[in-house]
Amino acid sequence: MKKVKKFRAIISISGTKKVLCSLHKATNLENILAPTNLRVYQELKENKLIFICETKNSGCNIRIETIRRTIDDYILAADIAIRSIMTVKQYEGGFLGHDGDRSRENHIEGLEGTF
Repeated sequence: MKKVKKFRAIISISGTKKVLCSLHKATNLENILAPTNLRVYQELKENKLIFICETKNSGCNIRIETIRRTIDDYILAADIAIRSIMTVKQYEGGFLGHDGDRSRENHIEGLEGTF
């Protein structure tokens, strides 16, 4: 198994403050749950939610698979949170008509990109 000594990954999501705050609350990770050699945290800056995963110090050895699983966990949590926000927005805004048209289901006002 390959190991690394120093690593840092950054995921940045742009959007409105309201959407990003909801996403932050839904995906806020606790360092207690992270592997011992990794530091995992999020920051809200202006119109961005920034997720950072990095080794705690350059002298540690951590398996690539561990890093990948940690990042995958965050992406899965963010995906679920975004889909939940989309569903709530559909019903709040009356996006679903009687015919069940979901043509706008992949757009969230205030969140950059489609999911």
